[in-house]
Amino acid sequence: MKKSTLLILMASSFAILGMQASIAGNRPGAVTFTPGVGYYAFSAKRDLNNTAVLPTIGLAYNFDDQWAIEGAYGHVNTTYDSSRTGSVLGNVYTVSGLYRLAKHNMFEPYISAGAGVLYLNPNGNNPTNQANINVGLGSQIFFDDSIALRAEVKDLYMTAGNKNDVMLNFGVSFLIGGHADHVSYKGEDLIGDK
Repeated sequence: MKKSTLLILMASSFAILGMQASIAGNRPGAVTFTPGVGYYAFSAKRDLNNTAVLPTIGLAYNFDDQWAIEGAYGHVNTTYDSSRTGSVLGNVYTVSGLYRLAKHNMFEPYISAGAGVLYLNPNGNNPTNQANINVGLGSQIFFDDSIALRAEVKDLYMTAGNKNDVMLNFGVSFLIGGHADHVSYKGEDLIGDK
């Protein structure tokens, strides 16, 4: 699947899922746990098949209702895209800052930026660690005060070798703790006293 097709699919999903109304959302002090699955599109320079199912886990802390920091992990299991045989296993680790844009009903879009490492181990030999700089666009769609569906596309630029990978994630976010009695978004009271 081409990268542009993934981006169109992602935008369409956001538009469809964002049509419901709710005041639920992220809250200051909450920890967010997000298990999920994803799709990893490798740079053509890698000679690797894209990974269709990528188990992922994310753990974030909300400083307030707009800013958060998140650590994420994904497991890679793929094969070569040429005459070479064998499997390539690996892990992708990222740490990103999240900035949430204007809330629209139950739809909370965000942008992210950070750094990470991609670990690849082809055929159990010569493992490599490659640093990356990543930027992303995503959204959480809240159906409950503490549960949201989440979709994200993240571009990972490897600082060595000019390789550009793309990761698409879908998951369920669970918010734990935080200040639920008062949530404001850009100065607008959503819950609590007005």
